[in-house]
Amino acid sequence: MRVGRIGIWIVLGMVMGALACSTAIPRVGPADAERTGLSMDTLLAGRDIYITKCSGCHVLYAPQEYPDHAWLDQVMAMKVKALISERDVELILAYVRGMNGA
Repeated sequence: MRVGRIGIWIVLGMVMGALACSTAIPRVGPADAERTGLSMDTLLAGRDIYITKCSGCHVLYAPQEYPDHAWLDQVMAMKVKALISERDVELILAYVRGMNGA
């Protein structure tokens, strides 16, 4: 019975951690698409890929935590390790660069 309680706390901690990471990452709205000149589809896809590919290995950083050139360096450094395609790199960069001034 005691192991069951510990398991529940572990799962609860994992869920809370995942929720904390995803809520710190800005959501995309029509105003963001208009401000950036990017489509909602592009921004949403970039956000989804960023969350999916990057959160598996480390905490996610809010787009405004790095300037554009640093995002390029970070994403390119992770490209091979995280198996990020060229298209996914473009989408991730579109999202983080577009949202880093939000």
